[in-house]
Amino acid sequence: MATRLVRRLAFAVMVVVALGGGFFAGGNAFSDWPAGVALAATAGWAVPVVALSLFARRDPNRALWVLVALGVLLVVVSVADGLARFIPSDQWGPVLPIAHLVLGVAVATLGLRRPMPAGALLMLLGLIRVIPWLFTRGGRPVAAALRTPSGLVAMLLMLTGALFMLAAALDHGHSGAQRANALPSEGTATSANRS
Repeated sequence: MATRLVRRLAFAVMVVVALGGGFFAGGNAFSDWPAGVALAATAGWAVPVVALSLFARRDPNRALWVLVALGVLLVVVSVADGLARFIPSDQWGPVLPIAHLVLGVAVATLGLRRPMPAGALLMLLGLIRVIPWLFTRGGRPVAAALRTPSGLVAMLLMLTGALFMLAAALDHGHSGAQRANALPSEGTATSANRS
């Protein structure tokens, strides 16, 4: 019961964060760009969210490997952009935070059935948003960087990941207790053998 509640809470946190980030990015897109471009940009993240989430829901075993591969790719691009700044965020908008949210929702969907790997991947995605700041902010405190929209995404990815990992730990503890209760105790087995 508690495991299911924690899983659903983690999923809800990720969906609310993604909706907030999506509305923020969509609002900026429609205010900065022509309607057709803004619509295409919004569809560019909304369609993958739905497709990856449906895939994670319907086939969690295969989706796990696809999401891990996409996560590794996103980590590589994030680190490279943190060091070289090749994505023009001032022109294109918050590409990497939105990509993290897209992947985050799909991973959170996976977490409803596979909480431990989903939690670990979400933690990694959140941490990777923070690590480049340690090298590229020119002495800017990480705490200040965490107050940015990208920092907020990082913290909420890590929070959601921690909740899924907690759900997995609770599930593991509950499964162990059920197995222990299912095994007969030594005293019961010995008295049953005597009769």
